Amino acid sequence: MAIDRSAAMRRFLADQREPVTPRDAATVLLLRDAGTDGGGIEVFMLRRHRGMAFAPGMYVYPGGSVEPHDRLPVHRFGGPTRHEWARALDTSADLAHSLVCAAIRETFEECGVLLAAPDPESGCPLPTGTDWDQQRLALAQGRTTLGALLEEHGLVARTDLLRPLGRWITPIFSTRRFDTRFFIAPLPDGAACRDFGEESDAVEWVPVRETLDRYERGDIPMMLATADALNTLAPHDSVAAALAAPPPSNIPLIVRAIRDGADFRFVVDGPDDAVPVDDFLSIRRRAC
Repeated sequence: MAIDRSAAMRRFLADQREPVTPRDAATVLLLRDAGTDGGGIEVFMLRRHRGMAFAPGMYVYPGGSVEPHDRLPVHRFGGPTRHEWARALDTSADLAHSLVCAAIRETFEECGVLLAAPDPESGCPLPTGTDWDQQRLALAQGRTTLGALLEEHGLVARTDLLRPLGRWITPIFSTRRFDTRFFIAPLPDGAACRDFGEESDAVEWVPVRETLDRYERGDIPMMLATADALNTLAPHDSVAAALAAPPPSNIPLIVRAIRDGADFRFVVDGPDDAVPVDDFLSIRRRAC
């Protein structure tokens, strides 16, 4: 399902509406090595139900909007402090704290992987069994909070497992807009991503480079921001290499429309000069 940006821009102008204010959001690319000896990286992806209001039928990573309850007390927030995360994300300490909490919460809600442990140095326990399933569903439905769940089980959020991977803002012509911070995290030892089917109709581990090739051939539907995350990971042969790489700029990327006669052409604005959408991924690759 291709995104018809020109049609969306024409509707936006015809409606004479103000752009929707973007909601802060976080999304997480869970990574695992495809094999031994630098065989590349695999990432966990979901295909959203076609009836979803945002990105229907698109392949995405676990993620979603920041919620008011995305906060943790200091003793449940392991890894870098919120002030260290603020520097890493180039934002306020309060927002950085909420973004990281949202990233951990959404990952658990959407695929059952909980980036938390009894202490900041321990491995992540495997949240399996009926009680955990009920608590995950309660979290997804807003009947409990990440803080309450961690408190009950005596766990600390392992925010040190997360690494920033860039920032995208949905275009002004979209009816739903998000200011999304992308993160990567290694799949904890022994953990398994699950398919709950609440927001998606398919899930799979996909090889980064091959999936990027499929996107560029038009064989797999995803948003440009989603593909750009794969593009950033593609040069790396292992999860360890991806985690050790310097993070991309925190300057947000956004698709912008430019009037071109009766139609529009689209560019990506960001830290560098505007780049035509169709050339964006290849230009980014050459810059690496």
